[in-house]
Order: sequence, then structure tokens, then C-alpha cells
Amino acid sequence: MKITILNENYVDKQNLISEHGLSILIQVKNYNIIFDTGQNLSVVNNYKYLAENVSKVDFIVLSHGHYDHTGGLAKHPEFFKKLANKIFASKYVFDKHLRKKSEKEFDEIGLSKDVCDEFHFEYIDDYKEINDDIYILSNIKRYEPFVADLRLYCEIDGKYVRDPFRDELYMFIKHNGKNILITGCSHAGIINIVKDCQNKMNVDRIDYLIGGMHLFRSDEATIDRVVDFFLNEIKVENIITGHCTGLDPFFYIKSKLKSNLFYMKTGMVFNI
Repeated sequence: MKITILNENYVDKQNLISEHGLSILIQVKNYNIIFDTGQNLSVVNNYKYLAENVSKVDFIVLSHGHYDHTGGLAKHPEFFKKLANKIFASKYVFDKHLRKKSEKEFDEIGLSKDVCDEFHFEYIDDYKEINDDIYILSNIKRYEPFVADLRLYCEIDGKYVRDPFRDELYMFIKHNGKNILITGCSHAGIINIVKDCQNKMNVDRIDYLIGGMHLFRSDEATIDRVVDFFLNEIKVENIITGHCTGLDPFFYIKSKLKSNLFYMKTGMVFNI
């Protein structure tokens, strides 16, 4: 299994570009999968340097509708259409996501359905089994509260409400005896996502946790709770995180955990 970070917030290699956002190429069990598409040009530029031999992917997965995970697809549909026609996403992926600027001002930060009409979307309500070892899971159960960014809203039934992120999903892959969980931003809370995965997939450990944890706006108590969870409630052997996790939370967690904790960046490649 090969993981290539097509885009993350940071880069230190020539020719590659980074934007605030996330995109991951997953190559496993004869499948090529793009998980999220970045914000704009990053994947379009970086693909030829990082994945030139992968001319086709089997499908694209959108972890949620925010611009920094879907903007590449929205702004460059012709590029992604050459790679894949099928997209897996939550049935709520086109929810009107908003970021509050002031008491009466909101920016739209979601995905417009109009720009993606030419793709074939398969909507996931609970989970999708690709094969015996690859799953896409949504409808994440909230075992405990998690609020990471009070600016984020959503329009539901004509009302602006705090975004419940009902469109969020994640992937679970079993490979060579390893349990691998891949997430985008973890707006539902990384603890809730891991517990949801444990219960739905009937696993007691995660060997690789890959993706963002949206802790960059979290308070100390929230971050300490994440540390406590990983120390005392579940064994996670390797954590590869970045994007919305934030540098300060990353280094704080790294100082506390016994897990192998790595910060991802654009161009990073690793094998499992």
C-alpha cells in the first residue's frame, strides 16, 4: 500500500506547490484512489511530479464539502475527469457550508452542485463496502461533544445553524493485517471518528491514522482529551497528521504520546 500526499499546507520540495487543504493518493489492492482534491491548483500541478505513472484512478472520495478539500475538483473538473468519473461522497456533500465573518456576514465555503454535474456521484448514507478490505463510512456517531471552530455554519431548512457536518465521511482499509483509518478534517471529532470506526468495523486498534484532526482552534482541554484518548483508550501505532491539526497542537501531542507521530507535507510518500 502506497500513500502519496498530493497536497497539504506545507511543502519543501522544488516544483511542488502547497495550498491550505488536503489531497491524498491511495494505492492499495489494485485500486488507485484520490481522497479529497485540495483547494485549487495544487493537485493539478503536483500530480505530474508525484503520480505521473497513475493515468487513471478508480474513484475520488470527498471527505466533506469544504472548499479546501473539494476546490480542486470544482475549479478544474476537466483535469479530474481525465482521472476518474466516479465520486463517492455523503448525500449531504452539497450542503451550504458557511464561515461567519461578522454578525450578519457569511462567506460560502462549500461545494456547488452545478460545477460537478458531469461526474457520476454515488452518495453514501452510512457506509460503502468497496471490497472486503476497503470501506467508506459516513453518519458518524457523536459519542462526546467536539466543537473546534465556532465560525463554521451551515444552512439547513432555510436557517443558518452551527455546522453539524452531517456530510463528513472517512475511509477504513485493512491491509497486510493492519487497520488504516483515513480522515479529512475530523470536524466530527477525531475521538468520535475512531470510536465510530471501532464499532462499525469491529476493531480494537488502529495501526495507521492518517489525516487532519482540526485542533488548530481548539482549547487546551480539548487537546488534552485527545491525548488522554490515545494514551488510555485505544492503541494507535502510527499517526500521520497535518493540515487542520495545527503545528502547536501537533507538537504538544507529540510530546505526550508514545505513538509514532509524524507531520505530513506535500510530496510525502510512504508505504504500509
